[in-house]
Amino acid sequence: MIIAFYGEKRTGKDTSAEMLHKLLPKYKKVSFAEIPKKILCKTFGITMEQLEKLKNEDDRFRQYLINFAEGMKDYLGKDIWANLAIS
Repeated sequence: MIIAFYGEKRTGKDTSAEMLHKLLPKYKKVSFAEIPKKILCKTFGITMEQLEKLKNEDDRFRQYLINFAEGMKDYLGKDIWANLAIS
């Protein structure tokens, strides 16, 4: 079973997923954004905590992250992040 949450930033997607995971702990919780974030952390030599801080404090960096992920989908296929997340 696959359940996906999507929506605008800061609308409770992660919180909802965490609540659902607590109710259904045998299921794996994955994030489509995790892989592009890891790629950018390696590229920029920063930690995930630093990336999250940048993303939350600087809308330009958040937009860069979105542009990177969307650009890679254009190049590698629209399902690349979903396929990698569930593999």
